[in-house]
Amino acid sequence: MKLDRLNRPESLAEMASRELRNAIVDGRLKLGDHVSELRLSEMLGISKTPVREALLNLKREGLVKIDPQKATSIFHIDENEIEAIRTFRELLEIEAVKNAFKGDRDAFAGEIGDVVTKMRMALEAGDRAEYRVLDSEFHDIILKYGSNPYLIDAYKLIATKIGALRTRAQDSDVVVNNSLQMHAKLHELIGRNNVEKFCELLRLHINNTGDDYMKWLSAQQEL
Repeated sequence: MKLDRLNRPESLAEMASRELRNAIVDGRLKLGDHVSELRLSEMLGISKTPVREALLNLKREGLVKIDPQKATSIFHIDENEIEAIRTFRELLEIEAVKNAFKGDRDAFAGEIGDVVTKMRMALEAGDRAEYRVLDSEFHDIILKYGSNPYLIDAYKLIATKIGALRTRAQDSDVVVNNSLQMHAKLHELIGRNNVEKFCELLRLHINNTGDDYMKWLSAQQEL
């Protein structure tokens, strides 16, 4: 039996979820900010019903908190959650890398190399927003070539929070330039087929990134 694939237009709730998610990641909505269905519906130009559905979607992703007795708010992060994200991320990415080196390593190296080249171009153009998108893409490629859908689904649990933290922590030339150098070295290690060194360097990169998140959080607490 054969069935035709159906094409369903994206709902307003899905569109609102995507826009709000992007606004959290790129900093237009600040962590811990209170938001209201009415205000968001006015800003998005839609009714409150799809906004309510969108907020429920984001709640399931851990991006907003909805308390019937209090205002709805964007997620707030602390040191313990940053440490939990760092640990979980390391487990997932290291396992994916081991699988990636066993698979089509040339294709893996090619895609990673293309992204590193674009990352360098973005920095040369002073486009940090594009750099952050490419940074995220770099790590998505690792998960992709890990060829394990469960690893990919697990990574989605933290991907948006990582994106939001990346936007806030990559606020200096030193941090971003160090990030580029680390990604370039990782690319070189794929060509050398050195999975042990790659894993070692990736662990260091993830831990350094976690430290950057901690420094950002500490600076916020001092304000």
